[in-house]
Amino acid sequence: MQWHAWYGPEQPPDLTEIAAFVGNGLWEKARSGLETGFHTAPRLEYSSCSMQQGWKVKYKTGGRALCTLYPMAGYVLALVVIGQREEKGIAALLESLGEGTKQLYQRTAPAMGARWMMLKIDSEEALGDLMLLAKLRADA
Repeated sequence: MQWHAWYGPEQPPDLTEIAAFVGNGLWEKARSGLETGFHTAPRLEYSSCSMQQGWKVKYKTGGRALCTLYPMAGYVLALVVIGQREEKGIAALLESLGEGTKQLYQRTAPAMGARWMMLKIDSEEALGDLMLLAKLRADA
């Protein structure tokens, strides 16, 4: 089942419904880590973009986007943008990231002055990588 088929633009889900759709604990761990670790609140927005249509959950701190979470059946996609400010710190961070995230970074070509990375959060390692990249964005 596609997420956008569950809730249209006029029918926002609540966070409990999103958790039920995702169907694993990584959604709650991602939310908790972002909300507690960065003192931020989730902001639900509807995207009509054909690439990832449906409700998404954005996290910001200090006026800057940390990441955007896209609910998927069984996992979460996380958009993290590595811009010029983050590029300075990414080299040191790469050794701490999982192999999949390192490869994603290396094969993501810069566009509009940044690398727009979509991480598949389907393991504890990927979740840890998301938190490291969110910290990089918050500190930049």
